[in-house]
Amino acid sequence: MVVAALAVTAAPSPANAAAVAEPSPAAPSQPRPKLPPTTVSATPDGGTRITGVLPANRAAKAADYPAAMGDYRADRDRAMVDDARQEALRRAAESGNDSFWDAAAKDGPGILRERFTPPSSPESSFIEDCHQQSAAGSDTGFVKNRIEWCISAQAFDLWLDSSGKRTGYMIMDYDLFGYGRDDGIRSIVVYARPTLVLFGESYTPLTTVAMRIGCDGRSEAGCFGGGVHRATMAEWKIRSLNSDLWFGWEIASDETVSSRADQASYHWFDEDFLFIDGRSEELGDFGIRCDSATYFSARAQACVFNDVVPHLQYSIKDADGNYTNQREVAEHIRQAQDNPNSTDPPKPDGDKNIPGKYTGRFDLNYLSRIDPNSQNYRDNTAAKNAACAPLTPDPAIERPQCDEYPFASTRQGAAHPLFDFSVKYISGSQNQSAGALLMQYYRDDRILFDDDAFYVEIRDQAGGPVSGAPIVRVLPEVHGDEGEAIPLLASASGADLSVNWTAEPVAGVDAGATCWFSKETIQAPTITCNDDGEFRATVTVSDGIHDPVQASSRVIVRNVAPTVRITNPRDWDLFRVGAPIIFDAPITDPGTNDTHDCQYWRDAGGGWDDGFFTAANNCGQVISYDHAGMYTTDVVATDDDGGQGGGDPVMIVVYDPLEGQANIDGSTATPSGALVANPTITDWTWLHYAGAYQRLGGTIPSGASKAWVGNTAFRLEASAMEWLVITEDGKVASRGTGAVNGQTGYTWVLYGWDACTGSNRPGCQNISQDQARLVVWRTATGQIVYDHLPGSNEFDVDRIEPKTMTSGAVQIQRWPR
Repeated sequence: MVVAALAVTAAPSPANAAAVAEPSPAAPSQPRPKLPPTTVSATPDGGTRITGVLPANRAAKAADYPAAMGDYRADRDRAMVDDARQEALRRAAESGNDSFWDAAAKDGPGILRERFTPPSSPESSFIEDCHQQSAAGSDTGFVKNRIEWCISAQAFDLWLDSSGKRTGYMIMDYDLFGYGRDDGIRSIVVYARPTLVLFGESYTPLTTVAMRIGCDGRSEAGCFGGGVHRATMAEWKIRSLNSDLWFGWEIASDETVSSRADQASYHWFDEDFLFIDGRSEELGDFGIRCDSATYFSARAQACVFNDVVPHLQYSIKDADGNYTNQREVAEHIRQAQDNPNSTDPPKPDGDKNIPGKYTGRFDLNYLSRIDPNSQNYRDNTAAKNAACAPLTPDPAIERPQCDEYPFASTRQGAAHPLFDFSVKYISGSQNQSAGALLMQYYRDDRILFDDDAFYVEIRDQAGGPVSGAPIVRVLPEVHGDEGEAIPLLASASGADLSVNWTAEPVAGVDAGATCWFSKETIQAPTITCNDDGEFRATVTVSDGIHDPVQASSRVIVRNVAPTVRITNPRDWDLFRVGAPIIFDAPITDPGTNDTHDCQYWRDAGGGWDDGFFTAANNCGQVISYDHAGMYTTDVVATDDDGGQGGGDPVMIVVYDPLEGQANIDGSTATPSGALVANPTITDWTWLHYAGAYQRLGGTIPSGASKAWVGNTAFRLEASAMEWLVITEDGKVASRGTGAVNGQTGYTWVLYGWDACTGSNRPGCQNISQDQARLVVWRTATGQIVYDHLPGSNEFDVDRIEPKTMTSGAVQIQRWPR
């Protein structure tokens, strides 16, 4: 037997050195980042490459690798529930794995052993069990019990040239076997071995690929360990032919960072396959829970697999057909679960609801263990005793004791304010035998106080099937946003079940609203609706023998406000006065059945325009301006359910080449921070500008512009003008390019406000003195080098706060029309 790369094994010999995985970190570290996956990509010669990793069941059914990988990634990478424990419960519910503990069996696939320590390599009996289970090829793998886990998978890398001819390939089937432990160490061990290796062309015997095991980035803090195992294709091939050549890793958990009771931590690990060029693809995630619960005494630290629904089995007969020592308890529990209204104490007002029945899937009627020293336990016992007091045991019962279900050691016991319970006199030896096995189950299946959800299954005979028609339960109500994938969950018992989901509107739903499922034929799909309102999602379950059964979830879908943004024109776009301007403002709304009204806001003295209806998911408009100016425009979209959203406003420039000419000559104070290179300078800033369009209506202004700051080297020399705006109310704005201190590559904007002096009315500003502002920035980067308003993000001539000129003036000469 050859095993390496584990802390629990001896060092490998030189002949076996290829089995060594790269070292694991010695202390907790940050989880490694996920690498972006790519199933189909281009090769250097213009061909196609298809890479991926699939669980064996998906690989066996994959007629199209890229499509299969897309489906797997979508299922694997969907959003997690925020609370790690709830996420673990959800995954257990979806996995189909059943960790069971058969009280009537002396050995069997559900039995946990005393103080389990991982073996030095996978045990042959477990390997055989795993290969016989279809669940071993599922997304979560096969959890034999909470200590033993396995999965089979396939990695592939196919290279095709531009004509479709294969130029390289690698296909590897492999197994991962995992072992938890309850021997006082918080870790698991994972072993790996290829079972089939095929390769050729660009994949040669010396080509190296690798497997990597590590903590998933979404794990709770404290997960560490794992590593990388690299080998050539020849070495992988040798391992596939020798069933003894295993290698492995250890994933551990640091109890000191857990804030949960019993220092419990929920972790996820995954396996990455690293291909010929280092590209990786992930298999997983797989869940474990580690704890340091002291009430397990010698087994105070442990890690178990939690992608599983734990349950206890009591049987009326053992595998040989003899009545078990728990028969009377089993019969009492069956009566309480299947016919609760026939049990004591009677319920005067309505039907009894007694939880804990195992149905094959997770539901909300589970049991949870409590501390036997707690007040809850004492309350359960007192409530049970009060219910037993009026009852008289059958004289034929030997040493009668009053049995209760749910158990006093569960939160759902007799004192629970919502659930009901049952009491019944049975023989003392049967009661004590079942009670002792319950305590053993808690220990062997690692059931924590107030943490684990578990169930109780009653069987006619140990190892026999569950009889009766299917039972289905669903979440009574789910909530989400329109356009969002909302998780559903059906819990169904029975064998060979078919599942089908349907949806229908109930209330507050507009015409045209529809819902669809991620997959109608699974027990835990998602539902997505294209409008808000109340819907009903109904699941129909059939075993092909009994009548189909149904259950429905109420689906409450909330409205999501639309978003709208002007994408055209953009800030600083330039238009001639009177020219049509096409505004493009697409609407984004996850509620694709919504209709929308649009409304524009313009700073051109009009405020909010009258709204208008659009059926095109776009608030587009065509408008024009009669006068030159800088115009800031915004838009909002309102859906038919009242949700409203708006985007970022845009500022456009409208020029009139026939308006006139402008001069700005003089000085202003230099505000602190205006000159970025010398922010403390307080000398004067001097401005000189003269600009106009050709009298016959040119499209580019001409003139001269310069600026400088006294007692500094700063000097702006304009090299070109781009546009000139003269507004009706005496404002000037002009932009161009130039050089600063002799270096080209700068853009400038100069503003001026012309104060009313009497002769220039009415086209002037009602201010006491003329005002100006200069902004200069590096054209390539947008980095400001000078601004009269340091830190301002406002550049609309109507919305700025220019500085008072200390000398000179702003002069506008309007040309006659």
